[in-house]
Amino acid sequence: MEKRIIVITTIFLASFSTFAQWVDNGNSLTTTDNVGIGETYPSDKLVIKKNGGGLDIIHDSNTSYSSIEAFENSTSQGAIQFMGSQYSTSDRRNALEIINRKPSGNIDFYTENSLITPKLRIKGDGNIGIGTLSPLELLEVDGNLFINKENSGFIIDAANNKRVGFMKYSGKEAGIWRASGQDFEIGRVSSTDITEGLGSTPQTDFYISSGGQVGIGTTSMGSHKLAVEGTIGAREINIEATSWSDFVF
Repeated sequence: MEKRIIVITTIFLASFSTFAQWVDNGNSLTTTDNVGIGETYPSDKLVIKKNGGGLDIIHDSNTSYSSIEAFENSTSQGAIQFMGSQYSTSDRRNALEIINRKPSGNIDFYTENSLITPKLRIKGDGNIGIGTLSPLELLEVDGNLFINKENSGFIIDAANNKRVGFMKYSGKEAGIWRASGQDFEIGRVSSTDITEGLGSTPQTDFYISSGGQVGIGTTSMGSHKLAVEGTIGAREINIEATSWSDFVF
């Protein structure tokens, strides 16, 4: 009988020893084993298994934040965190933040079929690249952009204005459109890089006034609907008065 008890106790202890061994540190419990929540045999340091559930991280004050952080030794490398509604920095409140704490580090986004090359990169300087890993501007795309919606387009302006853009309106073909009262021009700069500014001798090649007058090589059209600074070469010119005339030059 005594042998049977010893055998059963040995088997029980051997079975128990396969599970995590915890150390009570007073304010915390620690283990060097894998931990499973809802999972009997965790394959990693922490495995959480629940149908229709997940991991909730709760901060108990609206002035604080909750986060998941990654460390290299004792140095924080990055974090995913959610800021409280009354956090000390007002423009960070209620924000979901993804942070790379390395000053020159990137934030990369991958898809399953591109685990070697990221599809989107946010560089440490804030530039965003889609299809490129070295964006030189705030946004650089290596590929096509497709805006598939009526009354939408590509707008370039300043000071929160929306005055000129390449737009597609319902019932109209795509084109360059401008707001009422807004002039528009196409021109050249003296620099080989247009991001360097106008330079010393900017040249307007094509100009449309707010009233619809057109100037080619000039911005002074007088009372003319079309003014051209320079010569005009044409095979034929028809001049119409009140109705379509037969005058040909």
